[in-house]
Amino acid sequence: MQNDLVIRDAVIVTPGGRQRGDLSVRAGQITEIGPDLARGTIEIAANGRLLLPGGIDSHCHIAQRSVAGEPPCPDDWETATRAAVAGGTTTVIPQSMAARGDDLAAVLADYLAPATGTALIDHAVHIQMPEADPDFLAHTLPGLAKRGFRSVKMFSTYQGYALTDAEMLAILAATARLGMVAILHAEDDALVRHATAAELAAGRTALARHTHARPQAAEAEMIHRVSNYAAATGARLHVYHVSGAEALAEVARAAARGVAISAETCAHYLSFTDADLARPDFEGAKFLCAPPLRAEADRQALWDALSGGGLQMVSSDHSPKNRLPQIARAKAGELMPFTAFGGGFPGLQTMLPSVFSGGVATGRMTPERFAEVTAAAPARLFGLTRKGVLVPGFDADLTLWDPEAHWTLRHAQMESRVDFTPWDGAAMTGRPVLTVSRGRIVMRDGEVDGDAAGHGRLLAQEAPDT
Repeated sequence: MQNDLVIRDAVIVTPGGRQRGDLSVRAGQITEIGPDLARGTIEIAANGRLLLPGGIDSHCHIAQRSVAGEPPCPDDWETATRAAVAGGTTTVIPQSMAARGDDLAAVLADYLAPATGTALIDHAVHIQMPEADPDFLAHTLPGLAKRGFRSVKMFSTYQGYALTDAEMLAILAATARLGMVAILHAEDDALVRHATAAELAAGRTALARHTHARPQAAEAEMIHRVSNYAAATGARLHVYHVSGAEALAEVARAAARGVAISAETCAHYLSFTDADLARPDFEGAKFLCAPPLRAEADRQALWDALSGGGLQMVSSDHSPKNRLPQIARAKAGELMPFTAFGGGFPGLQTMLPSVFSGGVATGRMTPERFAEVTAAAPARLFGLTRKGVLVPGFDADLTLWDPEAHWTLRHAQMESRVDFTPWDGAAMTGRPVLTVSRGRIVMRDGEVDGDAAGHGRLLAQEAPDT
């Protein structure tokens, strides 16, 4: 039987290591890996380039409802997933945003409806928990878990979204009963509010003070507290966007005492530092995020942990918010303290190239480790049982990389509608040249297949494999 697609003469990164040969695809699945495979309807000559599993971005904001009076999200399901495939990502897991009092099942349905017919790639969704409604936890959440929604997101900061300690305990107990994953944005809200008020009261309003207003102690404290809650309830806890060494140490301490905990960092913490907040002409506004960027020593600690196993995965935390109008207002002379600027990094398209360039191309990590932290680990944790590795029988989600490509990343190359990228002008080594989603070529040589809109499917999550 003829294959649909064959990629010839690639260095294929499999769970067992690298091997040079061919990979064949039929009906959206990998059928065989080996030498001299049968012909395919489409043949791709890899010429010895790296073939990796497509990235799984398990932390991103897509088509998100406006919160706290913010303007509408610039990226919808189509533009966000175009950005993803342009950067080598083949699965995304955003979150449904809700407020207290919302019908969370209805919010989830409304959030997913526009993805049908527009998303280029497969997707799952984390359920954001704005409160711990007892009826929802007892009666609705079990049904959602059976339908394949097996991860929930908890905020510990932000007005209107921060959960109380008692609410987090109740949610963790429920997820433990149901075999779900609880995800934490870890910042102690009281400490953040206190530190922010102190900065403003002292007249320290420059953008560079943002990192002082959200100190790493707030992150470490919340990881410590909620990991104890996870231990008490038997819950599976995953910590989003670890920003530095103090937070890393709390994750390690929790794991050492037997807590079922994992953690990730994001590409921007690996690429930039708090020094970028001080860029002139308010350019530092492009580097605002929460938790904030930390010192160079923290950046190096994150690379060491990602390469060595202290961190299990990496994500984009793609947060599509336009920043140029705010910068223009600041340049025009309006007094704007750091609290007046929006935060968040666009990163769906830049995540994999920046981590490959800073990790694999520099020798900080092997291609096998890159495949683990960008695909295999998130697939296991979030129950995507046919994703994340190049193995016959798994979905043919693939990315072909030219590891020797030297190029300059420019905002003009971005598929996202966000009006900036912090990586504009960055020198990169290594580039995805082919992205395949369930056997369909969705990007080739930088060109995204616009006809692939609607190819993406909603994925049901299984219980985490940890």
